[in-house]
Amino acid sequence: MLEDGLVIELNRKLIEHLKAGGVAEEDLSQEAAAALARALYGRRILSLGLAAELANVPRDEFVADVARRGLPLIDLPAEEIERELEAVDALLRRKKPK
Repeated sequence: MLEDGLVIELNRKLIEHLKAGGVAEEDLSQEAAAALARALYGRRILSLGLAAELANVPRDEFVADVARRGLPLIDLPAEEIERELEAVDALLRRKKPK
């Protein structure tokens, strides 16, 4: 079990290639964590909050990043959306003044 973090070893050739692509060596750890967070969030393995925590950014910043990349922020099956809309409709009907 990992308690202190995760170490990914990259060879010098790969690091040089990443640097040539605009990724600074000192930013590799943050870039890797953010990419992993987006991937795990996109696969529904991590919630939005946990993915933001993994990416080490505030939740609203992670939401903005996900939106920029076209990942869905709400990804529910049609049946669940229908149930949610019905529940909202029922609440609104109960609150109408008589």
